[in-house]
Amino acid sequence: MPLQRKWRQRSWEFGFALCVLFMSTLLVAAGEPEYEAKPVSHWLAILKNPSATATNRESIRVAFRQARTALLSIGPAALPHLAEDLDDRESVLARGYRKLRSELPPMIAQRIPDAEHTRRISDSILNQYFRDITLRAGTNAIPVLIQLSSSPAVKIRRTAVWSLRLVASLDPGRVIPVLAKGAFDADYDVSRESLDALCLIAPWDARVEPILAEYLRSHRSNSFKRNQAIMALGIAAKSSQSGFLSVRSVTGTNRWERAYATFADWQRFPTVELGEQVIASFRLAVVSPQEDIPGAQSLSRLNDYLRPTATEREMAARVFATALRDSDEETRNKAAGQLGELGPAVRVVVPALAEALQDPSEEVRDSALGALRDAGEEARSALPRIIELLNNPANRWRAASLLERIGPGASNAIPALTKAARRGDALERRAPLDALAAIAPRNPRVRETLLRSLRDRHYEVRWAAADALGIAKDSSRSVIDALERTFNNDEVIDVRLAAAGAMLDIDPDLGSGLVVPLAELLRMMEPDSGQSPAWAARLLGRIGPQASSADAALTGLLNHKLPNVRVAAAEALVQIKPDRKAQSVALLRDLLQQEQPATRMAAVKALWRLSHEDAQKIATMAAELLDAERAEDAARLLGEMGPDARSALPRLRQVVESVSNRATRRAAWRAIEAIRGATPGE
Repeated sequence: MPLQRKWRQRSWEFGFALCVLFMSTLLVAAGEPEYEAKPVSHWLAILKNPSATATNRESIRVAFRQARTALLSIGPAALPHLAEDLDDRESVLARGYRKLRSELPPMIAQRIPDAEHTRRISDSILNQYFRDITLRAGTNAIPVLIQLSSSPAVKIRRTAVWSLRLVASLDPGRVIPVLAKGAFDADYDVSRESLDALCLIAPWDARVEPILAEYLRSHRSNSFKRNQAIMALGIAAKSSQSGFLSVRSVTGTNRWERAYATFADWQRFPTVELGEQVIASFRLAVVSPQEDIPGAQSLSRLNDYLRPTATEREMAARVFATALRDSDEETRNKAAGQLGELGPAVRVVVPALAEALQDPSEEVRDSALGALRDAGEEARSALPRIIELLNNPANRWRAASLLERIGPGASNAIPALTKAARRGDALERRAPLDALAAIAPRNPRVRETLLRSLRDRHYEVRWAAADALGIAKDSSRSVIDALERTFNNDEVIDVRLAAAGAMLDIDPDLGSGLVVPLAELLRMMEPDSGQSPAWAARLLGRIGPQASSADAALTGLLNHKLPNVRVAAAEALVQIKPDRKAQSVALLRDLLQQEQPATRMAAVKALWRLSHEDAQKIATMAAELLDAERAEDAARLLGEMGPDARSALPRLRQVVESVSNRATRRAAWRAIEAIRGATPGE
């Protein structure tokens, strides 16, 4: 009897717990935001297990898309519910449920689901939803994110802070204090995310400078985060209230840290004396003990904290050049790689890069070759070593590409390039062919090499040879005849198109003889082909009004199944028949609604070339594309548009402050500079 009373009592407790759990679920659901009369928990359940309400693969996809649409439509109100899946802590109800379950007889307990086996949405998908909802809602998401940033759950705080950086520029007054608090969070990841955001905002808002200075005073241990804060202070907008003058005043004795602080002080007050101290401090850091891993590896972040000015880039080039002599191979390789991102500024360190071509590491040599490309003719001083590296398959492509950039000044490399053009795979052979065409376009030996390659058994080499002949612009009868034979007879359509392009490069008047064959080629192409029809359309557009007989062929491409072909055809039609502009512009406007970012990017670029009166619409679409994989292209287009893209300035600033991709941020910063006509932060 006592045993029966015990289990009777336990059954009552278990039943009561289930009732409480059921009632709490109803109460929670009653207060949930809804979409199409269904609570957010319903849509989250579909995301967690779309197969529960679907029977086949297509219906699962439909259910998943519906759930995504629902969450985006609910907006910021859905964020707390999404955040629940980021909370790894066990709830009180779940803990009590599990305790009661453990006390039931095994035969009963095994029939009841374990509270720990609840299906969760992966962190990566949750972060994507946070991002999409935040970007879509803008400032409306900020109050919810601020509330979540105070959660006791680390993952929720980290995700909230990461999301706030996406909209910081829209309301910095509310966001910066939250990020300032997060920078001092006990959790490393929350602190790192907050500090990252503050460092990106620093050039635009003077309120960040004292926060970063206080962080450096409070966190004395050497770390990547300290070095990052130091670099950010170099380009931070100066606060008139903090009285902060020297970055070195808040740093310790670590050599790398002092070097970064000296560079930051030079950025704030660029004097000749400070510039000399910068180079001296980095030379000292390079010979410091290698136990200082954060110091040396932080060097790769320096490019993130440069204003887009020639002066800062040249100073950064000198800094990276000092690291080319570091004893650590990884540091040397990073320094050479960072020099490759500085463009023409590398001209001030050509001797150091030439010396790096002797480095025992293939990777360092390859990175140095890549950096020297932007030095152009000034890289001639390294010519003997560059020619030697043509014999190394690991460095051949970069060496040949560098020789192409040097141009006629690299004539001593012709024999070595001629040999290299016969070695290796098609990719390795392409670069030497281009280099020969750029160095000596009229040289008989070069002409012979290119024409022989135009008959190669590998179609990729024939394609490369045709392109190289276009670069050479050699109008010799033998070259024209060879290209005409290739255009008319090659078995690969893309090689024929490359030959046609080379003929137009050499002599645009040759275009009239290409029109009929190009139109015929268009009819021969497979319906699923995308690159070739678009290429042929662009070639006809280059020919211009002389290609008016191809009107029908191009018009047919306006209905091609692939959007990129339709874009190329629309632009080509305007080039051959200006009176077709209205039709082409209308088609391009329609293509702006396509789902694929690549299609929209192609359409918006073509629309800008054809219709400047659509500037406002173009700027709006390009600003939207800053969220996609074509973000860098979109930023460049906005910079090209200049003042006509003024409406995109807030979004461009968002990109500079929140996007992690350095190339995209740099393109966005340059676009801001082009639109405003002044360097940001000055």
